[in-house]
Amino acid sequence: MVSFRVQYENIGTATIYVPGPGNGLAVDSMTGTAAVQKVPEAQCEIVMAPSPLTQGESTTAFTPGCRNGFGYSLLQGGSLDVQFTLSWYPSSNLSGQNATIQISAEFYLE
Repeated sequence: MVSFRVQYENIGTATIYVPGPGNGLAVDSMTGTAAVQKVPEAQCEIVMAPSPLTQGESTTAFTPGCRNGFGYSLLQGGSLDVQFTLSWYPSSNLSGQNATIQISAEFYLE
Protein backbone atom coordinates (compact mmCIF):
# COMPACT_ATOMS: atom_id res chain seq x y z
CA MET A 1 0.00 0.00 0.00
CA VAL A 2 1.08 3.56 -0.69
CA SER A 3 0.54 6.39 1.80
CA PHE A 4 1.76 9.97 1.90
CA ARG A 5 2.94 11.93 4.95
CA VAL A 6 3.71 15.62 5.29
CA GLN A 7 5.36 17.11 8.36
CA TYR A 8 4.63 20.79 8.96
CA GLU A 9 5.13 23.49 11.59
CA ASN A 10 2.85 26.32 12.71
CA ILE A 11 5.03 29.38 12.04
CA GLY A 12 2.16 31.81 12.69
CA THR A 13 1.37 33.52 15.97
CA ALA A 14 -2.14 32.05 16.42
CA THR A 15 -3.07 28.51 17.41
CA ILE A 16 -4.52 26.50 14.54
CA TYR A 17 -6.64 23.35 14.72
CA VAL A 18 -6.29 20.26 12.58
CA PRO A 19 -9.10 17.71 12.26
CA GLY A 20 -7.95 14.80 14.39
CA PRO A 21 -4.64 13.01 14.46
CA GLY A 22 -3.01 13.02 11.04
CA ASN A 23 -5.86 14.46 9.03
CA GLY A 24 -6.12 17.56 6.91
CA LEU A 25 -4.11 16.23 3.95
CA ALA A 26 -5.80 15.32 0.66
CA VAL A 27 -4.46 14.20 -2.72
CA ASP A 28 -5.73 16.43 -5.52
CA SER A 29 -3.98 14.71 -8.43
CA MET A 30 -1.32 12.12 -9.27
CA THR A 31 0.49 11.93 -12.61
CA GLY A 32 3.61 10.17 -13.84
CA THR A 33 4.91 6.82 -14.99
CA ALA A 34 4.00 4.97 -11.78
CA ALA A 35 0.63 3.23 -11.72
CA VAL A 36 -1.27 3.79 -8.47
CA GLN A 37 -4.83 2.55 -8.02
CA LYS A 38 -7.38 3.67 -5.44
CA VAL A 39 -8.78 0.57 -3.71
CA PRO A 40 -11.61 0.27 -1.17
CA GLU A 41 -10.71 -0.44 2.45
CA ALA A 42 -12.78 -0.75 5.62
CA GLN A 43 -13.26 2.49 7.51
CA CYS A 44 -12.24 2.72 11.14
CA GLU A 45 -14.51 3.99 13.88
CA ILE A 46 -12.26 6.45 15.72
CA VAL A 47 -13.37 9.81 17.05
CA MET A 48 -11.71 12.70 15.26
CA ALA A 49 -11.26 15.40 17.90
CA PRO A 50 -9.59 18.64 16.79
CA SER A 51 -5.91 18.88 17.65
CA PRO A 52 -4.45 22.31 18.51
CA LEU A 53 -1.12 23.33 17.05
CA THR A 54 0.48 26.35 18.72
CA GLN A 55 3.26 28.56 17.37
CA GLY A 56 6.43 26.54 16.80
CA GLU A 57 4.77 23.13 17.17
CA SER A 58 4.91 20.60 14.36
CA THR A 59 2.84 17.59 13.42
CA THR A 60 2.48 15.08 10.59
CA ALA A 61 -0.54 14.77 8.33
CA PHE A 62 -1.09 11.65 6.24
CA THR A 63 -3.36 10.30 3.57
CA PRO A 64 -5.15 8.08 3.15
CA GLY A 65 -6.24 7.62 6.74
CA CYS A 66 -8.40 4.81 8.04
CA ARG A 67 -11.48 7.06 7.95
CA ASN A 68 -11.14 7.61 4.19
CA GLY A 69 -12.50 4.18 3.25
CA PHE A 70 -9.84 3.66 0.58
CA GLY A 71 -6.14 3.06 0.12
CA TYR A 72 -3.64 3.31 -2.72
CA SER A 73 -2.11 0.20 -4.27
CA LEU A 74 1.10 0.37 -6.32
CA LEU A 75 0.59 -1.47 -9.62
CA GLN A 76 3.80 -0.35 -11.36
CA GLY A 77 6.86 1.50 -10.11
CA GLY A 78 8.03 4.78 -11.58
CA SER A 79 7.90 8.50 -10.98
CA LEU A 80 4.84 10.11 -9.45
CA ASP A 81 4.03 13.82 -9.23
CA VAL A 82 1.45 14.46 -6.51
CA GLN A 83 -0.52 17.62 -5.77
CA PHE A 84 -1.80 17.86 -2.18
CA THR A 85 -4.01 20.25 -0.23
CA LEU A 86 -3.28 20.69 3.48
CA SER A 87 -6.15 22.20 5.52
CA TRP A 88 -6.49 23.64 9.02
CA TYR A 89 -9.02 25.74 10.96
CA PRO A 90 -8.92 28.86 13.15
CA SER A 91 -11.22 27.43 15.87
CA SER A 92 -11.41 24.25 17.94
CA ASN A 93 -14.91 23.36 16.70
CA LEU A 94 -13.52 23.19 13.14
CA SER A 95 -15.89 25.90 12.00
CA GLY A 96 -15.26 29.07 10.07
CA GLN A 97 -13.28 29.33 6.87
CA ASN A 98 -10.57 26.71 6.75
CA ALA A 99 -7.13 27.72 5.52
CA THR A 100 -5.30 25.67 2.92
CA ILE A 101 -1.94 25.43 1.22
CA GLN A 102 -1.08 23.60 -1.99
CA ILE A 103 1.90 21.22 -1.91
CA SER A 104 3.63 19.64 -4.89
CA ALA A 105 5.95 16.66 -4.49
CA GLU A 106 7.68 14.17 -6.72
CA PHE A 107 8.29 10.57 -5.71
CA TYR A 108 9.96 7.56 -7.23
CA LEU A 109 8.17 4.35 -6.28
CA GLU A 110 9.60 0.85 -6.68
